[in-house]
Amino acid sequence: MRLIGSGEGQQQPLLPSRSRGENGWIRTDGTPNELRSFTIGLRGAEPETFALNRHEHRMVHEFEEMQRIYQQRDYDAVEDGFAVTRAVMAVMEKARLMAGIQFRAD
Repeated sequence: MRLIGSGEGQQQPLLPSRSRGENGWIRTDGTPNELRSFTIGLRGAEPETFALNRHEHRMVHEFEEMQRIYQQRDYDAVEDGFAVTRAVMAVMEKARLMAGIQFRAD
């Protein structure tokens, strides 16, 4: 079992996360902020593992995509990104309020 540091003097195991559905499952390996690899197991098929990050740093592919969007003036991709950002912000706002976390601006 590999251990990672989670705080001063603390260690926690690096456990995979698995989600199950009617037709199979998906397992992600690594810490939540990193998708080192994932495995898909579909009913009636052998599990298949994918490790798609071809760079040492986990965000290089995002920087490459941002560069592509800028160079090609891909405004549809920009709007799609904004839509995802707005959706995530709405979920986080609702979770914050449900948890009773208040900001001065509220």
